[in-house]
Amino acid sequence: MTIPDAIVLGPLALSVRMLVPVLSFALAALFGRILLRHEHELRRSVFDTLMNGVLLFFLGWKLAPVLGLLIRSPEHILADPMIALYLPGGRAGLLVGLLFAGVYLGVLFLRSRERLLQAAAPIALIAGSAFLLSAVAGLGIEIARTVGGDIGAGQLTAIELNGNERPLYPRSGKPVVLNFWATWCGPCRAENEVKSRLFEAYGDRIELIGVNLIGTEAGNSAVAEYAEQWDLSFPIVLDHGGHVAGAYAVRGTPTTVFISAESQVVERVFGAMSYAQAERIIRSMLP
Repeated sequence: MTIPDAIVLGPLALSVRMLVPVLSFALAALFGRILLRHEHELRRSVFDTLMNGVLLFFLGWKLAPVLGLLIRSPEHILADPMIALYLPGGRAGLLVGLLFAGVYLGVLFLRSRERLLQAAAPIALIAGSAFLLSAVAGLGIEIARTVGGDIGAGQLTAIELNGNERPLYPRSGKPVVLNFWATWCGPCRAENEVKSRLFEAYGDRIELIGVNLIGTEAGNSAVAEYAEQWDLSFPIVLDHGGHVAGAYAVRGTPTTVFISAESQVVERVFGAMSYAQAERIIRSMLP
């Protein structure tokens, strides 16, 4: 059984990993509304608190990577502020988001203790139900992928910008990281700084290769100009005909495929990665 990394609706590609918790929360919230259908005041209090907490969590989750990028590479975000929309929060964002939501609940408790205590049980029930649904759905997806079996990395090759052919499978005992991207892709731009950092830190122990979907581009020169503009130092190949993307069932960009030194696909990540997320997977492949 094949579980896609993304669901594609026209030009829109939705990450399955992101959809699972979002849909789980929506179902849990619907369950809460049904449960409190006769308690109008309590229901309003519960959902006001939940929505404010979720919005503050999301704000913190997005703010952390933006500040991090401003500190490390301000020229990137200043040159293209729109990438702030696509930067993944990562673990740092998770902690900052939880901090924001926790401070909000703390202030609410001090200002309206009785109201918060009254809403605490329904909020805990909705949050717990969302977590349980998300965990069960996530586990089911991983089991289905495991049972279905993951293909090994074939003997694929692609053409570099300079015209040379480059193998895309493990050689010399090095794991391979294939990142599928395009110049028009907003999340890909948000990921450029992460890929450059990974190449600088692990370039001698892995093969990090950017696989450009050249069939969607204006031409080779557009890709070369983009690589120079963003100072991309890792190897870039052009996927003419989309045969490489097809071999790895790439549904949207960016998609990153992590291949072990034994030519087995270890993990696929759809969407812009955080550095910590990518580093964790790379370290698991290294001896």
